[in-house]
Amino acid sequence: MKAPQERMLRALELPEEDFYRLSGVHTHVFKEMVTAYEERAKGGDGRPSALIDSAQVLCALQYWRDYPTFFRLGFDWGIDESTAQRIVERVENALVRSGKFGLPGKKRLLQENTYESVAIDVTESPIERPKKNKKHITVTRKNSTRSKRK
Repeated sequence: MKAPQERMLRALELPEEDFYRLSGVHTHVFKEMVTAYEERAKGGDGRPSALIDSAQVLCALQYWRDYPTFFRLGFDWGIDESTAQRIVERVENALVRSGKFGLPGKKRLLQENTYESVAIDVTESPIERPKKNKKHITVTRKNSTRSKRK
């Protein structure tokens, strides 16, 4: 798994503006995110991750920036798609729990008189489907006895 680590190092060597274009955050914000993730994601007696912490944060940033499929994300980083999904969820939960990277709540927005822009992701909203009624799924039954023709 040397290639993802090299990719991470190449990304950190980019100039500030190119790193921002790649990840969507400035390098100082990225370093704060890595620090918050390292503090919150401690422990775990399980198998160690294939990616270092900073690579996991960059992987999550790539997902949030481009919304590729987890298969594509896993392929790019040299991990399984289910691992990519777990990494994104783990990074997201750790950053929200840190308190530095969460969105303001509804009450706070309603209490303040100042207006803020809040972007809400609705790409993963459930699809509304019609309810199944017995009337629509009942199949007409054929008579099991044959009628005799005269």
